[in-house]
Amino acid sequence: MGPDKEIAFVLDGSGSIGPEDFESAKDFIYNVMKKLWERCVNCKFAIVQYGNIVRTELSLTEKNDAREALEKVKNIQQILSYTITASAINHVLEHVFVPEKGSREDSKKMIIVLTDRRIFLDPMNLTAVLNSPKMQNVVRFAIGNTTTGDPGTEIAFVLDGSGSTEPEDFEKAKDLISKVMKKCKFAVVQYGNIITELSLLENNDKKKALEKVKDIQQIKQHTITASAINHVLEHVFVAENGSREDSKKIIIVLTDGRIFLDPMNLTTVLNSPKMHNILRFATGIGPYENHRENSNNNDKSSEEYEDSE
Repeated sequence: MGPDKEIAFVLDGSGSIGPEDFESAKDFIYNVMKKLWERCVNCKFAIVQYGNIVRTELSLTEKNDAREALEKVKNIQQILSYTITASAINHVLEHVFVPEKGSREDSKKMIIVLTDRRIFLDPMNLTAVLNSPKMQNVVRFAIGNTTTGDPGTEIAFVLDGSGSTEPEDFEKAKDLISKVMKKCKFAVVQYGNIITELSLLENNDKKKALEKVKDIQQIKQHTITASAINHVLEHVFVAENGSREDSKKIIIVLTDGRIFLDPMNLTTVLNSPKMHNILRFATGIGPYENHRENSNNNDKSSEEYEDSE
């Protein structure tokens, strides 16, 4: 099963966040937690909100009852007042990612800050917190209403539309994409053949972008996962298609775990220099365990994809 994955959401509830945006951020957290819990049995979540105080809204120890945890997300009330982002992130390091609060030393840890990126009357220095020894090996990125010139975060979904993915699972994967593509710049690449279904340039009209995701038709054909990931590196995360060199980049592969008749080698693609500093995840769709059990280890045209990043 591998080590636990611990994800701490740091939610800006200060006075600079409008009520509608605050509810939208809660919806984002709710949908991410719900969808990941359906596929990731060893994922644990925490939520820390901040305004003029810092408050743990959900701890890592509350994962046993998913329904109750999700209800707690819905019921979070905005704190308002100051914007003490650095103090909130430090709170995660000091009071969330600690053994007595359910954290494991060997777990993979991530901090996701949902903020408008303003800081006001924070007693702590953000740079000092981010450079703290306790931040070592903690992956972090910010999502939210970016200020002008902020590089932001770019997320490319790589969607397995090959013949090995059942139509129902394909629709579920599209639904997952739609649920989370509200706070960043997104691209969607489908493969059977490879098609960029949504580019980073098409994010200005979110309603239209969401409609494009809903209307994606499954390609079928071969399972060329490595080629699809390489397509993101060569044709999505490039300046001419709306990518910024200084942005944080994430690739999320939604796949049943199989690779079939791919002309490219997955290990080679993942070790490409262009993959440097790109955070990547794989999430399973369909009966992934059955595919793994039934795969023919002697068939060199077929291989499993299981990215541990």
